[in-house]
Amino acid sequence: MAGRNLLNRSLTLSFATVLASAAVFSFAGCADALTFSKTERTQGRIALQEGDYEEAAITFANQVRRNPKDYRAHFHLGEARWSAGRFPEAVRSYMTALDVMEFSPRGQSDPEFKLIIIDELAGALAEVDHDGHQLAEIERLATGNKTKKLLVALTHGKAGRPDAAIASFREARSLDRTDPQIAKSFGLYLEGIQQELAAEEMLRRAYALNPQDEEVAAALRRLGIIPGPAILSKNQLTRPTMPLGPLPQVSLSDLMGGEGGEGAPAQAEQSDTELN
Repeated sequence: MAGRNLLNRSLTLSFATVLASAAVFSFAGCADALTFSKTERTQGRIALQEGDYEEAAITFANQVRRNPKDYRAHFHLGEARWSAGRFPEAVRSYMTALDVMEFSPRGQSDPEFKLIIIDELAGALAEVDHDGHQLAEIERLATGNKTKKLLVALTHGKAGRPDAAIASFREARSLDRTDPQIAKSFGLYLEGIQQELAAEEMLRRAYALNPQDEEVAAALRRLGIIPGPAILSKNQLTRPTMPLGPLPQVSLSDLMGGEGGEGAPAQAEQSDTELN
């Protein structure tokens, strides 16, 4: 009996040791993968900057195989493929980056980078989707999806179709009027086609939603608007300040310093003396 207990205890300790070792190796493996991922991204960006687009594409392709949820790697793969002249593949990478981002908690809290992806994808579609087939498919899937609607709007805008662009921007806004990126994109587009009054109104809304956006602030300044709490225009700032409400009624006796008015000069002299 004692021998059996000793055997059981030995087996338990051995099993616990195996589990602990597996946990250590698993943690170390994750750390190595994370470090390697960062190294790959750095190498890919360097290759991209140096014009070695195929090498950059290989690097980022390896990264997305290792971590399919890395939307930034998908985007950079699209950049590398586009620069290498592999346009259809680049569009697919941009689309994948956007789709992955939609279902990623980290991606949902990264609106600035999302707008970068949308803008690049819209530019790519405007250049290569000559028959409109891809855009039509995106529009079909865009019902109730503000991100896809914004993509459609920017694509129409970059392709030189202002009426369709404005209609799509309005649809995107109707889906979420609190999204500063949609208001910003719409305002900047309106400014670009010289619709200054409409651009001013939309950029004011974008500024109210996100006062820290420097692009919006710069666009407002170009339109003669001073960004700030009240967002006053230059013309408004030069106007004299007018009192609010009715003017108070003052009697003649108050102006003359009492009945008969004899005390007025003395009071005036006393006031001047006190001020000096």
